[in-house]
Amino acid sequence: RAYAVVFYSTDVRFGWALLALSLLVPQVGLAGLLGVLLAALTAWLLGIDRSMIRSGFLLFNPMLSCSALMLMASNSGWSHSGTVLVLAAASVGSMMLTFGLQGWIGSRVGLSVQSLPSVIVTGLLHYAGLAAMGTGWSLPEPMWTQVDLRWMPEFLRAFFHAFSAMVFQSSDLVGVMIYVAFVLGSPLGGMMATIGYAVGAMTLHLLGLPTDVNGISWCGYNFLLTGVALGAGYHVPNRASLLLAVAASVVTALVAVALSVMLSRLALAPGALPYNLVVLTTMAALRLVPNPGSLLTSPWTTLQPEGVARLVQINRLRFPDFHKPALFLPCAGETVITQGFDGTLTHQGPWRHALDFEVPGGSGSWDLGDGLLQSFRIFGAPIHAPIDGTVVAVERLVPDNLPGHNNPESNW
Repeated sequence: RAYAVVFYSTDVRFGWALLALSLLVPQVGLAGLLGVLLAALTAWLLGIDRSMIRSGFLLFNPMLSCSALMLMASNSGWSHSGTVLVLAAASVGSMMLTFGLQGWIGSRVGLSVQSLPSVIVTGLLHYAGLAAMGTGWSLPEPMWTQVDLRWMPEFLRAFFHAFSAMVFQSSDLVGVMIYVAFVLGSPLGGMMATIGYAVGAMTLHLLGLPTDVNGISWCGYNFLLTGVALGAGYHVPNRASLLLAVAASVVTALVAVALSVMLSRLALAPGALPYNLVVLTTMAALRLVPNPGSLLTSPWTTLQPEGVARLVQINRLRFPDFHKPALFLPCAGETVITQGFDGTLTHQGPWRHALDFEVPGGSGSWDLGDGLLQSFRIFGAPIHAPIDGTVVAVERLVPDNLPGHNNPESNW
């Protein structure tokens, strides 16, 4: 599951395929796998929710961090003990950062932390390499297992290289195998990934930048991840999510180019940072929009995009008025219910289902403290009917109660 989560997939079979393909470069694949196992053990010992561990969400960042660091350490000249120490720190650090950031981002914005922890940890340990060896981590030459299909058009090779980069390899054949496995598990996800990559590559082409294998390998996976995330991951796949994925892929390409120039001065590559920034900022902005057009947030995180789309269509037929409110609140604006059903004071008997609405001030108090009704912030607020109906009687002769008093004779 940790491997499948990288592609916003819940297909465990696809995860097994990615794990197997990652082992074609044994030291890199094993480093990622050991990073997953160490992070899972640490989370289990800390008593973290077992369902979060089993979902793979907590473990895919350790896998990414350890795989990336092992790949870059292959030609760095680090000692075996130093490499083991760095990988252990990357595994535990990525897991803890994922858990901590998710608690913060999730509670405030309701979003996933995505692969930001692995980007942060890999960048920091890059500087650890600079401090210890005087040089950063360097990329090795492709291994014999990295088979290229040079008879394919260059743009197709670059496309499949973007998929192979997801398991930290540089191989046309591996990219083809990942793409096929992904499409078999989720045709909609594969379509969004293809469109996202194509739009991002076209943007680079319009900027006059190379889009061949050597020119786009450093950032191509950002485009396909943006397409999957916004087109089929966070949203129910439809025309609106497709348009959002297209627009965001253009932005991702621009951000990738800008970050590559900025971070080159720090001897860093942008990695997956462009896609993370674009997806998180886009989703954070959409969460502030009460009704974002035809975009539908995916209500099921345990289903593939096809399953989500199918259930949404079925529910639209079964419950056509499901999203229409059955009752409207009687007060406009933000209010607090200070006494609910079966209250300890007056909400009993025939009035057990009553609700008290009040408006707190900046200090949390309900009034100005002078004992006047007019000083209560809820006093004089317009009252709206919760449903359609007909007024059958009006009583205007009952005086308002003083604060702390009631009128049992004309209570309602």
